[in-house]
Parts: sequence; structure tokens; C-alpha cells
Amino acid sequence: IDINILVLVQFGAKVNELIVYGEYWRLLTSAFLHADLLHILFNMYALYSLGKIVETELGGLRYLIIYFFSAITAGLLSFYLTPNIAVGASGAIFGLLGAILIMALFGKSKALKGMV
Repeated sequence: IDINILVLVQFGAKVNELIVYGEYWRLLTSAFLHADLLHILFNMYALYSLGKIVETELGGLRYLIIYFFSAITAGLLSFYLTPNIAVGASGAIFGLLGAILIMALFGKSKALKGMV
């Protein structure tokens, strides 16, 4: 099921021109929108798989901090690197993956070290 691009823009997709005019919230809200059903299903599976690891190891508050920081950072990078309209949680999910990598390399968990 495809979603109309105008609907995504209306609900907060990353649109560089609108961000330049002061709609900075789009840097975060775009992470909660998805282009179609398959897009959200893949993102939710990745979020479930990786998020469970991060939350178990670091706790709920740190998990949320990493997720939101990664989502905003991904929005900023997308803003500076591409003029295209963007939606999706992939940047935040890659932030969780990065947190798992850091925990695996520098943490004490043998299970996480085995993932590397």
C-alpha cells in the first residue's frame, strides 16, 4: 500500500525547503513516517530486534536517548546531504546498531562480542 507523498509532507516528512523556513521539527517527525507498508514492516522488525538488545543492556531511558539522538542526527545528515524528501526510521535504527557495536567492542557482554 503506497502512501501519497503529499500526505507525508503534510504529516512531517523531511523537506529541506520547509526546514529552512523554520519547520525544524521535521528533522525528528520524518523518522516516524514511512513510505509504504513494507517500509514500516522492515523498520519495525529491525527496531524490535536491535531495540530489545539496547534496552536490555542499557535500560529504557538510555535506549530512548540513543534512538532520538540518532533520529535527529540522521535527519540533519539527510538535510545536508540530499535535497530529496525523506521519511523512515532507518537512521535511528542504524544508531541503535552503532550502540550495539560500541557495547560489543568495549563492553563486558560475551554475547555481544560474539555478534561482532
